[in-house]
Amino acid sequence: MSYLIKIMRHCTSSMWSKSGLLAPVQFSVIKRYECNTPSRHGVTYEQYKKPPPMSHDEKNMCLNRPMSPHVTIYAPTLPAMTSIVQRATGIMLYGYALLLAGGALFLPNGIETYVSMIQSLDLSENCILAARMLIAAPFMYHYFIGLRFIMWNAGKLLSMKQIYATAWVSILAAIIGTVCGAYYTV
Repeated sequence: MSYLIKIMRHCTSSMWSKSGLLAPVQFSVIKRYECNTPSRHGVTYEQYKKPPPMSHDEKNMCLNRPMSPHVTIYAPTLPAMTSIVQRATGIMLYGYALLLAGGALFLPNGIETYVSMIQSLDLSENCILAARMLIAAPFMYHYFIGLRFIMWNAGKLLSMKQIYATAWVSILAAIIGTVCGAYYTV
């Protein structure tokens, strides 16, 4: 059995420093000694052996560890899902804004040209209605859930019953707003 004993030897040596001048440097030496007697606490020392490489899941299976409880026990909650979808619709709206801005800056003709091109495709009413709903749904959802978050920031509607009630009201308002926005024509 072996272990390391540090023996500090302070030796001065002249070495070149970064400035190019000679400077004294102190250093220590570590020596290895063999010891056949166990420590007084009965602890034995051995050389470190690196474990074989395993993935995280393989290691947990070998150690008989259970899967994380959030995966097997907890179901997704309505507040968590509304928050996730709120972020996704925000990203979609950002994409819409980038497309509109890019079109306004880089397309050679005015918006009227592209509207007339889409009208010349002779799309059915159902196809146009679906396209309008795809455009209106992220905006309406993001708007109404955003109002809910504003109320939370004001310190209102924070009980669990109110959180779930406002989630359903916001989703229903978003659906109604989407349908109304899709059917409304200027």
